[in-house]
Amino acid sequence: MVKTATQINWGRADVYAVLSDFANYPKWFPGCEGLVIYSATENTTIVDITLSGMKRTVMNLKYECEPDVLIKFELVKPGDVNAYVGSYRLMNADSGSGVVLVQEVNLDAGAPQFIVDRMMKKSLEACGAALIKMAKERPASAPAGGGASAAPVAAKKKRARCLLRVVKTDSGEEQIWYGGKTFVSK
Repeated sequence: MVKTATQINWGRADVYAVLSDFANYPKWFPGCEGLVIYSATENTTIVDITLSGMKRTVMNLKYECEPDVLIKFELVKPGDVNAYVGSYRLMNADSGSGVVLVQEVNLDAGAPQFIVDRMMKKSLEACGAALIKMAKERPASAPAGGGASAAPVAAKKKRARCLLRVVKTDSGEEQIWYGGKTFVSK
């Protein structure tokens, strides 16, 4: 089991909102090429996530959430990896400002464990660094005292799964979404 702790000077609700917004993982999560949500209930979400690293890997994961406290995840069915289980735990920082994100992951990828653990430690550190960067870029919407953000996250509408989506923007451009990637045409 690999474990890291990262202090983030951002509110607990804000860190949790980013970590539980699975649809936006490709925008900020290091190495995430795409994510498809198969089912989502109040506290459980099942996804296929595509990660790039030494090798491109697709995993079917189940996330279980306890709001503002804990997100647990586990591999639903083996594929590119044999076992993958872990969690994101949010705790108050000792300094009184911000939160400490404790990440734990256990991965069985069929490679020597010391290599897998080293790779996972780098991945967890990159995830923590990405969250710190987000907190620095958006300090006004995320008070450091652990309170709710000034700009609440809007509830998402459920959208039917589709292979191709074309949207015309206000500027007259067309955004074409295909296979998890967005293309712009004029």
